[in-house]
Amino acid sequence: MDELRIKLACLALVSSTSKAEIGRLKPALADIEKALNIFKQQGDERYLQCLNKAGTINLALGSYERALAQIQEYHRLTKNIWQLAATNINSKEQYAIACHELGRVFDALGRTAEAKKIFVEFYDLIGPLFKSAKHSLNFRQHYALANCKLGEMAVKEGRVDVAVSYFKQYYKLTNFIKQKLPVDAGILESVGTAASKLGSALYSQGQYAASQRYFQESVTLFEALRGQNKNNVSYMESLSIAYEKIGVYLMERRRWDEARPYIEKDLRLMKELSNRNSGDVSYINSHSITLEKLGNIDEALHKNKSALQYYKESFRLIAQLNHDYPENPTYRYGLATAFVKQGNLYYKTGSLKKALSLYLQNYKLLKELTVDFTHDIQYINSLGKAADRMGRVLEELDDAAAGFEYYNEALELSKQLYQQNKTDVDFKHTYSIACSRLGTLYLVTNKPGAALKYIQIYHRLSHELCAHDPDNPNYLHSLGIACSRLGSIYSASANYTEAILSYQDCQHYAELLLEKDAKNDAYLNGVGVAHLRQAETYLLMAENGKAFDEAKQFLAVAQNLHQQYPRHAAYARSFSNALIISGDAAAILNQNVLARQIYTQGKEELLKLVKRFKDDLELKNHLLVAFSRLGEQYFDDDPALACTYLEAQTKFAELFLKQVKKNFMMMFNMAVGYEKHGLLLDMLSQQANAAVCIEKAAGIFTELKKKSAAGCGGHSAFHQYTSMAGLLFSASW
Repeated sequence: MDELRIKLACLALVSSTSKAEIGRLKPALADIEKALNIFKQQGDERYLQCLNKAGTINLALGSYERALAQIQEYHRLTKNIWQLAATNINSKEQYAIACHELGRVFDALGRTAEAKKIFVEFYDLIGPLFKSAKHSLNFRQHYALANCKLGEMAVKEGRVDVAVSYFKQYYKLTNFIKQKLPVDAGILESVGTAASKLGSALYSQGQYAASQRYFQESVTLFEALRGQNKNNVSYMESLSIAYEKIGVYLMERRRWDEARPYIEKDLRLMKELSNRNSGDVSYINSHSITLEKLGNIDEALHKNKSALQYYKESFRLIAQLNHDYPENPTYRYGLATAFVKQGNLYYKTGSLKKALSLYLQNYKLLKELTVDFTHDIQYINSLGKAADRMGRVLEELDDAAAGFEYYNEALELSKQLYQQNKTDVDFKHTYSIACSRLGTLYLVTNKPGAALKYIQIYHRLSHELCAHDPDNPNYLHSLGIACSRLGSIYSASANYTEAILSYQDCQHYAELLLEKDAKNDAYLNGVGVAHLRQAETYLLMAENGKAFDEAKQFLAVAQNLHQQYPRHAAYARSFSNALIISGDAAAILNQNVLARQIYTQGKEELLKLVKRFKDDLELKNHLLVAFSRLGEQYFDDDPALACTYLEAQTKFAELFLKQVKKNFMMMFNMAVGYEKHGLLLDMLSQQANAAVCIEKAAGIFTELKKKSAAGCGGHSAFHQYTSMAGLLFSASW
C-alpha cells in the first residue's frame, strides 16, 4: 500500500511539473499538494522538493502567507540537514538553493532588507562550492544565479555600478556554460535573462548602445526557445520582458511608430498567458503595464480617447490586484502609476483640478510605500516625481506656497538620490528638472537671485547629459528649456543682450530636434516659443521691427499647433499669447488697423478657450489683457467702445476672482482695467465715475504692493508695468 502511495505521489510530482511549465498553475498546485502530503506521511526526502515547488506556485498565485510558510519550512529543514552533515556538499548546495527561494519570497513581499540578507547567504554558500569545483556546471549555474540576485538588490539600492559588476559576472558565467552545452534550453534561458539584466543596468548608466545589443541578444534567444516550445510559459514571460525593454528604449527616444510593434508583441504574449487562466497574478500585473505603455504611445500621438481607454483598462486590472493582494507593494506601486497616467492626460487637456485629484492619489500611495519601505530607491525616486507633479499643478492653480512646498520636497529627494549615485542618468535628469521647477517659481515670484542659482544648475546638468548622450532627444529638449529659463532671468534683470543670445540658443536646440523629427509638435512648439521670447525682449529693447518679425513667426507656429491639437491646453495658451504679442508689435509700429484685427481675433478666441479650459488661469488672464489692449486701441478714436472693452475687462476679472481668490496677476489686470477706465471717464467729463474707478485701482495696487513686500508672491510684471503685462504667463518652453 505504501509503495502504491509513493508511486501516486511520484506521478503527481511529474504531472505538477508538466502543468506548471505550460502555465496551468492551479491544477499543478493540486497535484503537488497531493504529492507533498504523501511524501510527508511516508517520511520521503522528496517532501523537500515538493515544499519548494508548492511554495513557488503559491507565490505565483498570490497566496503569499502560504508561500512564505512553505518556503520557510523548506529552508529550516534543509538547514537542519546541512548542519547534521556539514561536510556533505550536496546538503550544503540544497540549503543554498533554499536560501535563494526564501530570498525570492521576501523580495516579492517588498521585504528588501531580509531578501538581501538571505541572498548574501546564498552567495556566500555557493561561492566556495563553485571555486572548489569549477568544473561543475551545476555549481557554476548556481553561482551565476547568486550574482544575479545580488545585482537585483544593488539596483533596488540605487548602486548601479555594483549591479553592473554582478550582472557582468552573471552573463560571463552563463555564457561559459552555453559554450559547453550550446543547445541546452535551460542554459540558453539563463543567458537570455543575464543579457536582459545586464542591458537594463547599462541602460541606467546611459550606455545605450551596449544595452541595446544585450536586449537584442535576449530577444533572439527567447524567440528561438519559444520556436522550439510554444507552450513554455517561462520563455513567453522572458520574451515579453525582452520586447518591453526594446519598446521602452524607442519610446524614450520618441520613436513611437517603431516602439509600438514591440509593445504590441508584449501585449499579445501577456494576453495569451492571461487567457490560460493559470491563476498567476503576475500576468495580470504585466498585462496592466503593457496597456499603460500603449496608452503612452497614443497620448504622445495625440490620440487622447484611445490613450484614456488604455489607461482605464490598465487601472481596472491593477486596482483589482491591489484590492485582492494589499500586502504586495508591487501592486500598490502599480496603482500609484495608473493614477498618474490618467492625471497626465487630464493635465495636458487643461483639466487641472481633475489632474490634481489623481496626482494626489498617486502621491499618497507613494508616501505610504516610502514609509513602509524606507530604503527602496524606486519608491523614493517616484515620490520625488510625484511631488514635482503636485507642485506644478498647484502653481498653475495659483497656490504658489503649496507649490514651493512640493517643489522643495522633490528637490530634496532627487538631490539625495543623485548624490548617492551620480552615474545614474535618470537620477541626474530628475534632479535637474527639480532645479528647473524651483528656479522658475522663484523667477515668477520675483526672487531672481534664487531663480538664477537653480536655473544655472539645471543648465549645467543638461549640458552634461547632452555631452554624455548627444543622441537622446530628452536631454537636448531639456537643454533648450534651460536656455529659455536663463533668458527669462536675464530679461527680468534688463540684461537684454544676454537674454536674446539665450533665446537664440533655445531656438537652435529646438531646430536641431526638428531636423531629427520633423513631425514632433513639442519641438515645433519649442521653436515657436523661442520666437515669442525674442519678440518680448525686442519690444523691451525698443527694437520694434525685430519684435514684429519674431511675433509673426511665433503666431504662425502657434496657430498651426492649435489648429492641429485644439484640446491641448499648452498650445491654446501659446496661440492666445501669440495673438496678443503680435497685436502689441503691430501697435508699436502704428499699424493700428492690423493691431485691432489681431486683438479682436484674440478676444474672440479667448472667450471660447476659457470655456473649454475652465481651470486655466493663464487663458483667463490673456482674455483680460485682450480686452485691455482693445480699450487702449479705441481710447482716442471711439471712447464709448473703449469703455465697453474696459468694463468687460474689470467685470470678467471680478468673475474670475470669485473662482480663484487673490490671484496676483488677475488682480493686477483688474487694477489696470479700472485705472484705464477711470482715465477715460475723466476725459469724458464723468469725474464722479472716474473717481470710483481710480479709487478701486489704487486700492488693488496698494494690496498688491503689500503682498509683494510680504513675500506672498508678486509677479515680475507688477514690478515692470509695461504694455506687456502678463508676458511671463506664456506657454513654457
